[in-house]
Amino acid sequence: MLVWILAGLAVAIVPFILVALNAQRKYRPLFDDAHLVEVAELLARLKGEADADGVASVISSHDLAITWDASRPEIALSHRDGKLHQAAGAFLARFTVALISPPPEAEVAFTRAHGRYVVRLALPPEAGAAFRAAPVTVPALADLPPLRARAADAMRTTRFEPA
Repeated sequence: MLVWILAGLAVAIVPFILVALNAQRKYRPLFDDAHLVEVAELLARLKGEADADGVASVISSHDLAITWDASRPEIALSHRDGKLHQAAGAFLARFTVALISPPPEAEVAFTRAHGRYVVRLALPPEAGAAFRAAPVTVPALADLPPLRARAADAMRTTRFEPA
């Protein structure tokens, strides 16, 4: 009899535990601080590696591909497996804009190309020139909270369009 009561309690409690774990995972930051610093380092390296056409591409340790096209000017972010979620991509795009000083108004577009989701960050021509001219400052861990907050604030105005 005691076994049946304990089994009934377990069945009743397990769904609540699963919901709590899912909520905890849902509201954690999209990227940890080390990954955001790596994105900034890759952007700084990217500018120096542009080829004759002004195009350069690097891949992070988290399989995030970042491409800089100086002719447009545009920064494209994609995941090598094609699994970049819209919110994560928009956050990274807004974080990238926050690294440029002063942060420009940029158009964020979420598209699908070659079977992969791609976030395209189109910069105005003057912002592209500023990005080419000014060094990308790689933030220290202590400097990340304001950048993260600025990116999260900019995401509130980001429109998600179907891919």
